[in-house]
Amino acid sequence: MDISNQNLDTTKTDAKNLWKEIDNAEYQYNATIFSADSTTESDETTSLLLKRVNIMDLEKRKEVYGLCGECNEPGTGYLWCQPCNAKRFEENFKNWTSGNKNIDELIQQSQLNAFFCTKFLEWIPFEKFENVTYLTRGGFSKIYSAYWPEGNIGHWDIENQKWIRGSRKVALKSLNNSSNISNDFLNEIKYYISGHFPACNTVICFGITQDPNTKDYIMVLQYFEGGNLRNTLVEDGLSGIHDAGNIHKDFHSGNILYNNYNDILSISDLGMCQPVNDNERKGICGVIPYMAPKFYVDINIQKQQIFTHLE
Repeated sequence: MDISNQNLDTTKTDAKNLWKEIDNAEYQYNATIFSADSTTESDETTSLLLKRVNIMDLEKRKEVYGLCGECNEPGTGYLWCQPCNAKRFEENFKNWTSGNKNIDELIQQSQLNAFFCTKFLEWIPFEKFENVTYLTRGGFSKIYSAYWPEGNIGHWDIENQKWIRGSRKVALKSLNNSSNISNDFLNEIKYYISGHFPACNTVICFGITQDPNTKDYIMVLQYFEGGNLRNTLVEDGLSGIHDAGNIHKDFHSGNILYNNYNDILSISDLGMCQPVNDNERKGICGVIPYMAPKFYVDINIQKQQIFTHLE
């Protein structure tokens, strides 16, 4: 997406830092692409508690993110200028390759179009990682944790003319039998870096690497110390209810509340909570998980009734 018409000179050494400190409590960290039928004005409604900025709204981008000290254009995200950084990335294309044409093109396009530091990919040689540790496996992949000493790019230091990186722990998602890259692999990564999604709404994909032994390709993802939602709620919430000899009986997403002040998930609606050995109130309660209609015992239930209740 062409969002400016300026002539770029990324070799300036007298550039000044004109970025604004973003208000964490008000706006998203990067501008996003609004739907085609929307206006160029930004959306003052909130998304996950933060207001969205339309990439086409130059005045709002200037107000929220400030100006790039090199091209004097509004930022596309916090400490980020998409046109200037695209030029820097392009100049570095000759210095790396994944060895796979499709992956190289995906990474290059992501770097040319990124509105923010979490919206592009890097090719990361596997030897850059330390302490690679197996965690678990899913139906089509294996998950590892690893330490990345060099870390991901955070922003361009305008005054010192260099990339600023930060070391971090990452999750490595290795897709089974992916040495021959598939469209499913590439499509999943495209969603992670889509300009339609604010940075805080999806897991960050920092780049791609390759297992030197199996040759399987690996997504390098943001690592979450707290684990997944199921583990967090079972360990911190449901286990307390169960330890007391009770069951919730109406557990679903609508009864999981988020306290943004303390960053805590809490289980609510305990009105149906009862002892495990309560023989007076038996049967299925609350929200029933999806089951194929053929598994329902009551043959008098009509097909239309089933799908009506599943909506």
